[in-house]
Amino acid sequence: MAQLEGKVHHIGSVEQITDNYSKREFILNTDTETQYPQHVTLCLNNQKASIIDNFNVGDEVVVDINIQGKLAKNDNTKAFNNLVAYKIVKK
Repeated sequence: MAQLEGKVHHIGSVEQITDNYSKREFILNTDTETQYPQHVTLCLNNQKASIIDNFNVGDEVVVDINIQGKLAKNDNTKAFNNLVAYKIVKK
């Protein structure tokens, strides 16, 4: 388990990828007090997609995430990573 803290920058809509899989992305602005803030895309999967409904752009939050990764199908020297959120609370 890992956590990220920051301000909600953008909340996307739910995308139905397959019959059994939907996702919703949102952007978290971290390091807001520094000269180089970071904008991190996080993903909410399936039934967790609605947990961001009670939040607004600008809200300061703490997000619990899982870091997922897999190798490319045709090139085992490249990996794809995904930050999957499963809990969000206001700071």
